[in-house]
Amino acid sequence: IDISKDEWVDRGIIDVPVKDLPAPDDVNSPDDFHHHISWDDAKTASEQLPGIQADVNAGKTAEDFSREDENNGLDWKSGNRRIYDLYYGNDPVVVDKDGNDYTIVSGRHRIFIAKELGLETIPAKVIEKVSILD
Repeated sequence: IDISKDEWVDRGIIDVPVKDLPAPDDVNSPDDFHHHISWDDAKTASEQLPGIQADVNAGKTAEDFSREDENNGLDWKSGNRRIYDLYYGNDPVVVDKDGNDYTIVSGRHRIFIAKELGLETIPAKVIEKVSILD
């Protein structure tokens, strides 16, 4: 007899359709941006995200962004490496995926602003529930 069991699989950081993500709890307006990043900083970074995603999908690495920033005379706060780190660094947006349903684990503010700006996709670490035959 084949028995199916559920297991959670880390899919890594992939582009997730923003429209498929739930509205984040506790983040309802720009006034809710008061801990790690201001509304203005988050908005500026998020507006530049599609270009960063295209570069990452074309193979650009964190070091490439750092080198570019240095060549352009930009410090970390003003450069593209900061935006890369916001989404691909050691504190990415994290979501659980069960079928077609997503649950936000972390990154509520980044998801909120992506929805506000009408972004198509956002990079997120996806942990997906899959059924495995045993």
